[in-house]
Amino acid sequence: MAEKKYGDYTQGIDDVLAVSALDEDDDYEAILDYINKEIRSFPERLLRFYNKQTGQELSAAAAKDDLLKKAKEKGIALNRNTMNSWFTDTSPKMDDSARKNLFKIAFVLGLDVKETGILFNDVLLDRSFIYRRKDEFIYFFCLRDRIPYNIAETLIATVQAEKNAPVKDETVLTYQIRDFALKADEKEIIKYIQSHPHNFSMNNVTGARIMEEKWEEITGSSENKGLAQMESELQEYQEYDEKGKAKSVFANQSKYSSDFALRIIFGTEHVRKAGEKNVFKEQFRKEIANQFPDKQSIKKTDSAYVLRKNLILIYFYWYWVKAKLAKDSAADYESFCDELDSVLNESGLSMLYPGNPYDALFLYCAYSGDSDRNPLDVFRGIIDFVTEGLDL
Repeated sequence: MAEKKYGDYTQGIDDVLAVSALDEDDDYEAILDYINKEIRSFPERLLRFYNKQTGQELSAAAAKDDLLKKAKEKGIALNRNTMNSWFTDTSPKMDDSARKNLFKIAFVLGLDVKETGILFNDVLLDRSFIYRRKDEFIYFFCLRDRIPYNIAETLIATVQAEKNAPVKDETVLTYQIRDFALKADEKEIIKYIQSHPHNFSMNNVTGARIMEEKWEEITGSSENKGLAQMESELQEYQEYDEKGKAKSVFANQSKYSSDFALRIIFGTEHVRKAGEKNVFKEQFRKEIANQFPDKQSIKKTDSAYVLRKNLILIYFYWYWVKAKLAKDSAADYESFCDELDSVLNESGLSMLYPGNPYDALFLYCAYSGDSDRNPLDVFRGIIDFVTEGLDL
């Protein structure tokens, strides 16, 4: 088992994932029940943060009303229905509106930069500030200096309204943008955005490049076999007609298409087609069920949230299938996590976290690599379990 590297709650989750994966019982129902019920939901994480930050012990309904009252006093608009959902019902849709609402909460509570980081990390399970976004760059500056939300919005409106002429300015690394924001004043912030338009339109570039490189290795081409095709050749994939005649399940299908690769990754029958019912939602909690990509979304990089989910799945398959094909006994949980964390960090994305239900699923599978099993087999075993009995 890995050494302790988290707080008590998160470390407890990590320990359960490790022990469950290493006992080789393949009790998928038990581990999914644990992930689904024991890992805190978004409303639970939000309420816990709110009470801790305000020094209260409110119920979810009371905390929601308290937040809305504080927001009204500060002139910050929060939608009552959205906040009711956040505190009592479902996880928010992970898009720009969710991030914006969380920043609003940070301003309502008067959080500083560090506290806002904790809010995003512990509640949304996402990175706090995306420095290459003009609005979040300005939020960072305003939260740093305790500048009110209405002034932050005025500054954002100012820079968004400007029509910058195309400029080939020098590429600035994300940490350099962050370091500048740590010490700049208001005029310098505005001038910096105006003089670096190119650098505020480059978000997700590194992560997208890495993901595309790995996906090309997986899918291959007519000239070069991809990893998915190589793995498919290790066993026969056949189905039988009414007369008992066998044929390949991949008959007439390109061996280097995204659809083919996804069929191999998940198992031949478990690809979620575009527009089809999500076959995973019967057993997976929402944070997991909604994340598995289909052939239309597998290469999407426009959203940092979607990019991270795709990158985790793709890197998980890429790492373990290479180990399988090479019969590499050195591949293990620690090296997998170290490599993927390095990729996520380099891409400006949140690193693996056991308290994130989606991450927990892949960490459980990766832990099985420290036994005599291949994590890909464990992953596919889980997919088989959650889709058993469904009409696919």
